Amino acid sequence: MPTSALFPISVSNRLFSTANIKRALGLMPTTITDVTFLIADWLQLYNRAINCNETLGLGEVIRDYRERNNDLMNRQRWISNFLDSYPDVLDAKIKIVGMEHYFDASYANVFRNINILYSVDEHFKNDIRSAANVYLCKRKNLGKTIALSLSEQYILEEIALNIRIRVKEMIEEEYYLGKYHFPMLKVYKNCYSATPEDLLGGEISHGMSYKFFSLSDPNAESWISVDVKC
Repeated sequence: MPTSALFPISVSNRLFSTANIKRALGLMPTTITDVTFLIADWLQLYNRAINCNETLGLGEVIRDYRERNNDLMNRQRWISNFLDSYPDVLDAKIKIVGMEHYFDASYANVFRNINILYSVDEHFKNDIRSAANVYLCKRKNLGKTIALSLSEQYILEEIALNIRIRVKEMIEEEYYLGKYHFPMLKVYKNCYSATPEDLLGGEISHGMSYKFFSLSDPNAESWISVDVKC
């Protein structure tokens, strides 16, 4: 059965090398007919904002990132060149986009609703905070209040973007080089007080089953189907 897939590319993920991507794409099922490569460029602004202080304001950080942001262009070129060099590694229709491609009314709806869910659902809030702390431990920023808040906002926007893409565009599967945080998986498992369709705004109700696959070990022999219990 034809299947569409999302392949997110984190700008700061060191697993994204030519060798790893070639292996990862070669392990994807042949039933996949459409692949969307998402370059999550603007999420990096949360990481940059950690450096804000009395002499470096947020406005300067934003302007500097917009002026210097070559993440989307560089990775679009890299993926295009890679696929041209290895035409047999993936037999599917390809789309390569950045975050701004999805900044529309549907995105605004889900981003607002995700933040409301964070305010009213204590279970969701606790899971977001736990995931943020795990991330901060890796970055050695644990214990910094601003870093925790920015990390939580990063995760909230990442989930909002994912729902806008996968639910709106009806993309059944996702393949990621790395590990998922639990709130992302649990939202799609309907563990909280709103479903992904609810968070999009209730405009879609197709009952699709969303699947997640991870390849955190570049030497693994296959993609691992990821699931979570509420």
